[in-house]
Amino acid sequence: MTLSEISDKVTHSTGHPSRLNRDMSGFFGSPSYAREELIAEMTAALCGIRFGLATTPQQENAAYLASWLRGLKEKPEYLFDILIDANKAATMIADRVEESNAKPDETAA
Repeated sequence: MTLSEISDKVTHSTGHPSRLNRDMSGFFGSPSYAREELIAEMTAALCGIRFGLATTPQQENAAYLASWLRGLKEKPEYLFDILIDANKAATMIADRVEESNAKPDETAA
C-alpha cells in the first residue's frame, strides 16, 4: 500500500458518523462524492505539510476537477466549507498521531 493510499483511507475514516460525521453517501460522479474527495485531497496535503511528507498530485485528481469547479460556480463559499472540513480532519489525524506518540512504547522492555 502506498503512502497516498494510506493517507486516503485515514482521511476518509475521519468522516465516519462517530468522528466528524461528513456526508459519505455519494456515488462516483455525484456532488457529495466530489466534495468528499476534495476534502480528502486537502486533508492529505495538510497532513503532508504537518508531518513533513511529500504529496504529489495523482492522475485521478484531474477527474474530480470538473465537479470541484461546478461546486465553486454554484456556491462560491464552497472552497471555504471544504477547507474547514479538511482542517478539522487534519487536526483530528494529527491529534491521534500525537496521542499515539505520547504513549510509552509497550514493545520496549
